[in-house]
Amino acid sequence: MVAFRFMKKSIYLILTCFCVVMCSGNHNGTDAAPEYTVSVLQDGSWKQAWVHQALVSDYSDHEEIWDDWDNSKALRDTMSIALFEDDFLSEVKVRVHTTEKFTSCRVRPSNLGIEPVILDSYTVEFTVPSFDERKLSVEFDGNRQENLFVVGNRPDADKPSPDDDGVMYFGPGEHEAGELHIGDNQTIYVDFGAVLYANFVITGDNVRIAGNGIITGKKMEHWGNTQYACGDVLFMVGPQGRSHIENFTVEDVTLIDSPSWTFFLSNINGVRIENINMINWILNGDGIDLVCCQNALIKDCLLRCYDDCITMKVSHGARPDCSNIEIDGCLIWEDIARGIVIGPEAGNAYMNSGRIHDVDIHDCVFLEHRGTSEGDNVRAALAVCQWKHPMDRDGHATEISDVTCRNLYFDDIKSDGTYIFVWQMPSQSEPSYIRNLVFDNIHVNDAGKVRNPVFQAFTNENSILGMEISDFHINGKKVMSEGRDFICDGQISDLVFR
Repeated sequence: MVAFRFMKKSIYLILTCFCVVMCSGNHNGTDAAPEYTVSVLQDGSWKQAWVHQALVSDYSDHEEIWDDWDNSKALRDTMSIALFEDDFLSEVKVRVHTTEKFTSCRVRPSNLGIEPVILDSYTVEFTVPSFDERKLSVEFDGNRQENLFVVGNRPDADKPSPDDDGVMYFGPGEHEAGELHIGDNQTIYVDFGAVLYANFVITGDNVRIAGNGIITGKKMEHWGNTQYACGDVLFMVGPQGRSHIENFTVEDVTLIDSPSWTFFLSNINGVRIENINMINWILNGDGIDLVCCQNALIKDCLLRCYDDCITMKVSHGARPDCSNIEIDGCLIWEDIARGIVIGPEAGNAYMNSGRIHDVDIHDCVFLEHRGTSEGDNVRAALAVCQWKHPMDRDGHATEISDVTCRNLYFDDIKSDGTYIFVWQMPSQSEPSYIRNLVFDNIHVNDAGKVRNPVFQAFTNENSILGMEISDFHINGKKVMSEGRDFICDGQISDLVFR
């Protein structure tokens, strides 16, 4: 039986099927952020979408953010996300009105070929071609920092009843629930139009979080030191009094403003995170951390995080492997660290035998990666980082093996960003190994603007045993050997270009 600890206080708003929520925000600490009104053409009339603002951080503009936990210095920027529901039986026309004048507008991913039509200095229209292409970034005059995400979902035909056993239902309106402790066989449903202020401690099997609403950590305490955020995780998921958890599912919800990691998933067999949206501004504000998890699927998600968006780890205190991980069709926006990373915490062979293996990353689009003034190139949109963990103990990282990255599109990231980086930790007690890396059908689109090499691999006294590069294209040109944009340094055996 589950023990729910929450405040049954709900402030219900009067909402139509589509509503607008506007919040205040700062741009570079001074100017107000642009506000967007988004409308969708349905049944011959324009209906307003639900617009919600979210804080984001940009280290290149706001180096003081490290200890500005309460935002007292107003060092955050503010972006927006527009949510709407539609059956998607045909294409959907969208109109965006902004409070700031603009002269140009871009809708990404670029490979979708969506061309916006500017109606006047404040208004633009474009067409969402299909349900599969319904998650977009709208950017005015090159301002990506305060961009607008537009996301459509189908109405949920299988919406549970609020009276169903095992269901905690949150309907349209605002709800302050505090910390929720969730046990076996429970569903938390956040309906379209609902904003739930809550965080979760999940210790049971067969838990499901769902609905087209918003879960936010905005009202949780945000605090830390000069290096790390120390607030609670939005979703702490792991066994208590058992060896592991079976089957954890999250689908359709939008997650905003965790005071630390968003998902800390530890020792779980059977993870499915599908069709979620996430915006997280805070220092070391990871998105999805899979720590010693098996059989995980992350699919059709839109993630914008200040720190790693998706990471696979083996911590020194946990023994199971992190294995059989699939990342399918995600949009990745990384503000400072790593978009998708195998590692960096790759265990310690002196302490346990857990390793990372059988990872398939495919059909994803990388919308952004931003560099740092330190020039830390281990940070990249896509990375394989094999660090011994903990780094201050003797030992060496356990093996990473059988990693396939295929059908990936890198969409004109920031000029000081990094695309792909493979890195092994130097000066370990013994060498570490990465086996069987495959990069297949990779397309980089940046018109030559990015300063860093597109691909970098450094073994640092360790070894990569088998790496295949197939159909790797940089601005339309196929890569067939190492060169200025494709650097391999160290012990790499069986390096093949196809």
